[in-house]
Order: sequence, then C-alpha cells, then structure tokens
Amino acid sequence: MTKKWTYIIVLSLWPLAIFGQSDISKVIDILNQSQEVYEAQNAYAMDATYTLYQGAESDVIDEAYDALLIKQEDTYYSRIHHTEHVYFAKAYLKANHDQKRFQYGAIKEQQSAEKGITINNYLNFFKEHKLTETANTYICTLTSTAITPLPFGKVVMHIDKKTLQIKKQVLYYLGNGVFKDDSGNQFLGTPRLEITFSPIQTDISTYEEKLLLSSYVQIKKNKAIGIGSLASYESITF
Repeated sequence: MTKKWTYIIVLSLWPLAIFGQSDISKVIDILNQSQEVYEAQNAYAMDATYTLYQGAESDVIDEAYDALLIKQEDTYYSRIHHTEHVYFAKAYLKANHDQKRFQYGAIKEQQSAEKGITINNYLNFFKEHKLTETANTYICTLTSTAITPLPFGKVVMHIDKKTLQIKKQVLYYLGNGVFKDDSGNQFLGTPRLEITFSPIQTDISTYEEKLLLSSYVQIKKNKAIGIGSLASYESITF
C-alpha cells in the first residue's frame, strides 16, 4: 500500500473539547501547556516510529518506519523512512532517497504552518470529543462523521501527565487500502496508523549538520546543486 505519511500530524498535536465547561477549560489548559513545552525549547530532537496496521483493530503490521524530528530556532528537520524535509527560515528542502531527487525553493505559507509541533490546527474538523485518563496519561479521542480535508475520521492522542509531551497518536483512516494476507491474496482494509514519540532531547549537537543548508546544496544562479549524498540526485528548484 502506498502512503503519504510526511504530511500527517507527526508534527502536530490535536486540540479538542469535551462535555462540561470545566473539562473544556482543563483540556485547553493542558494543550496550551503542552504547546508551551515545545515552544520553550530553543532546540530539541526526538525519535518517532510510524506503524501502519492493516485494519482499525488489526494487529497485523503492513509497514513500520522510524522517524527523526529536530528543531533549532527557526529551522525544522524531519526524516520519515526515506524522505527528509528541512524547513529553513526562508527556504524548504525535500529529499526523496528512493526516487533520488530533491526539491528546493522558497518556503510557502502552508509549509511554514507545518513547522514543528503545533496545536489548535484542526479543532473544527472533529465534532465529537472524549477525554479519559490513566495514572500517567491523558487520552484524548476526536471523531468526526462529516467530510473533511483530512483522510482520517478519528484521532487518539496520548499525552504524558508529568511532562505534557506527546507520547503517541493513533490515526484511523476513512478510506480503504489494498493489503496482502500471508498467502499473497489482496484484500481491502481500513488502516490505522500509530505514531509513537520519544521524550524530547535538548542536546542536539550530534544533529547540527542536518540543520545546515550547506550540508545539502549549493546555490548557483538561483538553482540548487546537490552536494554530498544529494550530489547525483535530480534537482527541482522552484
């Protein structure tokens, strides 16, 4: 099954409301504090794992990818499987190592909005909300039966009570995907994507090269020329 995972909310937390004014206030306060945890850090890195299951309740894994997320001031980096994105202050670079090509150009407003961990992006898309708790975790479930621009109808967020960092988010897709069983037979399933996050790491000294434009390209006559691992890649400058 072919997925477009890089646009997903690996870089987003999800807002919600729940029944009862006091609960609504509590949840908003929790999410605001969670946002502040990430915004307060000038630099951080965290690992993530993407696991796609063949059905909403299935335990059968279709694909699993590792990911890395880094922030340093206005620069944001993400790697999900074979694709890297780097958002600089005024420029954007995407490298696809499967296709051996990269894109480079001025950052757009939509891309700017995708930088880093953000909250309060999609509240209007979800009309049903629920908050449950364990001893250590806030579990926020958002569902919608309406048509939205998003490819999933339910999101479940797990937020650590002590650190207010996101631990896991689970996305339940609306559309079917084509999968194969153990015998190689194809079938339709409505997939579930689970993304788990490590605690943030504030020492990013081992990742500094990933945040430098000079690690990827040279700009000559307004065109990006790949260097290093991108030297042989097809270049698309926009």
